[in-house]
Amino acid sequence: MARPLPYVIWPRDLCSPVEWNYGFDPQSTGGEQLSLSGRLHTASAGRGIWRPTLTTVVHKSRNYAAWRGLGAQIGGRDVPVLVPYYPAFGPWLSEQNSTSFSDGSTFSGSSEFNGFRSRLTIAKAAGAGEVFVTLNKTYAGDVLSGHAFSVNGRLYEVRFVHDQTDDVALIEVQPELRFDVSVGDIADFDEPNVFSRLVNPQAFSQSVGTLFDGAFSISFIEDTAPIIQ
Repeated sequence: MARPLPYVIWPRDLCSPVEWNYGFDPQSTGGEQLSLSGRLHTASAGRGIWRPTLTTVVHKSRNYAAWRGLGAQIGGRDVPVLVPYYPAFGPWLSEQNSTSFSDGSTFSGSSEFNGFRSRLTIAKAAGAGEVFVTLNKTYAGDVLSGHAFSVNGRLYEVRFVHDQTDDVALIEVQPELRFDVSVGDIADFDEPNVFSRLVNPQAFSQSVGTLFDGAFSISFIEDTAPIIQ
């Protein structure tokens, strides 16, 4: 029997939000912060932490079953969540590429796989705590300040672009790298995620109407612990 993933992947399309706050907190003021264990403490500022908030409309005929399933799987703060970054913002050359099988064949009806809008990878290894990242641009337009990407489930925002050609970009990110990145790691600008936990463990216990309609606002805080497979 296959082992379950040690985290829940938020269904980006099925439970997409009507409102979203990417929630980057630079922690410039210091003071009381919610720790990843759920306790309040005085946190060091660093270059910040992510606190995304999703407001999702739940409807019985559309996504209620998925919503209830998410609440059961997450179980308060027991299980971390890969929370999508909405809306994705990156150096795209096209809205959506389509790709065929390796021999050029397609599915019946000539349909193909959904492809990617950009393709960038880590060009130079960097260690946890560093803020300078070099990217190979295999298929990408200009990387700009404010673009967001994730590497292995850790979310970063481009703060400055220090140098850029058609093939390579040297950027400065916030927050600082959570873990080491290696040459060839995918920098996912198309569908970035942030490894997080619920702020309120009772977030899924909100009122719904008689037709199972409701607008749920769910807040998360980035979990900087390692992802244990």
